[in-house]
Order: sequence, then structure tokens, then C-alpha cells
Amino acid sequence: MPPSFRQPGGSAERMRSKPILPARDPAEGHRASTPLELLFDRVIVKAMAALTAAFHHALATGHGAEALPRFLLLFVTIWWAWMGVTWFASAFGREDAGYKLLPGVIMTGDCTALPFGGDPCGAQ
Repeated sequence: MPPSFRQPGGSAERMRSKPILPARDPAEGHRASTPLELLFDRVIVKAMAALTAAFHHALATGHGAEALPRFLLLFVTIWWAWMGVTWFASAFGREDAGYKLLPGVIMTGDCTALPFGGDPCGAQ
């Protein structure tokens, strides 16, 4: 082991002393959703609705097989972003600037990519 890990007050001891992101107390009662979390959920639902409508259009015009891979990629990407933020909010319950910035960046991407990026599923 490097000397800094063996010495009292070394790196390993400092790392164990205080976690960077302390988890919420499991005994803590119910925590209501913040307005930012509710807005984030609404934007994600709107993005999913736009994506699904575009895929429905592709199916109706006979381009379903061509649109399916892109639809699945975008669906999983949006869903995974939502799951990550939701898990983080429930596990840590933080209200700092970094936490508020993450959903903002994802919402900005969702709001700008779908309406102005053309048909998300690539149907003609």
C-alpha cells in the first residue's frame, strides 16, 4: 500500500470519514415531490408522447421497420435519463445547485431535440 493509505489521516481514512453524497435516512418519512421534479416528469412524458406519435405515424405510413431501431434507441435514452434522475432524487434527496442543473440540462435537450430535430423516427 502507498504510504498515504497507511498513515493515520491518510487518503483511505479521509475517504471513509465523510461520504461525498450522503444518502437519505431510510427511517425518514415520505418526501413530497418538488416542483422541479414534477416539471421534469411532465417534460419527459411530453417527449415520450412526441416520440410515440412519430413512431405511430411511421407505422401508419408503412415505415415501421425502418423507424423501429431509432424509436427504441430514443425511447431507451429518454427513459434511462428519467430513471437516473428519479433514482438520484429518491436516494439522495438533494436540493443543491448541481442536482437542479442535471434535470435542467436533460429537459433542455428533450425540449429542443424533438420539436426541431425533424421526425424522431425518421419516417418520410
